Amino acid sequence: MRPLSRGDTRLLLAGIARIARVGRAAVVDWRRSHADFPAPTDVHPEFDRRAVVAWLLAHDKIAVPSGVPAATLTVGPSAAQAAAPHTRRPTRTTGHPAGHRLDDATP
Repeated sequence: MRPLSRGDTRLLLAGIARIARVGRAAVVDWRRSHADFPAPTDVHPEFDRRAVVAWLLAHDKIAVPSGVPAATLTVGPSAAQAAAPHTRRPTRTTGHPAGHRLDDATP
């Protein structure tokens, strides 16, 4: 799942389903059965993200995350890791004829 950037203001049905952790069919059902479900924007079938999230919260379809600050959620390598050259950690062997590595024994 692609993280939302500040410029992302619209969602497709699949995006709504990912936020609510349901299938796309459930979102289609909500649209049909709830008159107050947000209407599509001028570009069908996109929906305003803020209106959808407000509706999901109001109908107990999602909960506000608690206990984990958003700053601790990471999806990929940090900028420093991405900029650093990829190096491989050297392995140490035990001298055993089968060539077991010391790293295999450490947790």
